Amino acid sequence: MPVSDFSEEFPGYTPRASAPSAPVKLDDQADNVVAFRPDVVPDHMYEGQLGDPVEAAPPIRATPFVWRDESEIPARQWLYGRHLLRKFVSVDVAAGGVGKSSVKIGEALAMASGRPLYNRDIHDGQLRVWLYNLEDPHEETERRLHATAKWFKLGPQDLGDRLYVDSGRDQRCVIAYESPHGATIAAPVVAQIIEEIQRRQIDVLIVDPFVSSHEVSENDNRAIDAVAEAKVRVAPVSEVWREVAPRVANASVFPPQAAHPAAPAR
Repeated sequence: MPVSDFSEEFPGYTPRASAPSAPVKLDDQADNVVAFRPDVVPDHMYEGQLGDPVEAAPPIRATPFVWRDESEIPARQWLYGRHLLRKFVSVDVAAGGVGKSSVKIGEALAMASGRPLYNRDIHDGQLRVWLYNLEDPHEETERRLHATAKWFKLGPQDLGDRLYVDSGRDQRCVIAYESPHGATIAAPVVAQIIEEIQRRQIDVLIVDPFVSSHEVSENDNRAIDAVAEAKVRVAPVSEVWREVAPRVANASVFPPQAAHPAAPAR
């Protein structure tokens, strides 16, 4: 039955319009510039399509692999067991309510004291650790730290000045947010984190939980990738940026100097 006949039987039906044709390149335009048609909503656009100047991109070159002696390749710099690696981002993933935050508190004490409380090697000895809980008040983290230290028979003399503890309720740590232009990195916040890591010579930064460190949609891969990239920029400054996520799909731990997005090779 012709579409015209079908539409007569169902007055509310209108045939779907044919797909719009692609924007047409004009003869006097550069090869990477396409004429803009206001009647067409493209699914993507090219630089210069709206008449904006197109800046030359830096050259991309294929680099020949140079085979060098194995002894010249630096070994991986493990900090804590085979989980935290210097210059890499690490991620802790688990369901909610199973004790991720409690484990992170114990591991912070282990690294600051240099004692393998969970039978994981602390390869560089005592580390400087910054535990940043973005959900709980400072007093709650303090209670849990004291309880864990009591269980493992640790005192202030075991930690020295190597443990730093902050709460997101006292000072927020949101490094990305949604703006009219999409996911936006809060550059001043990232710069302050880097500055403080350098000032205190922090080895490991633990952020708990990941979801509270940003204000972008976790269903937006591009937005989350931007958040992860921002944290990777912090990683080279300290040794590890580690994060804890509230849900299985959203957990991450970042050591300053961390890799992204995959976990470090074992």
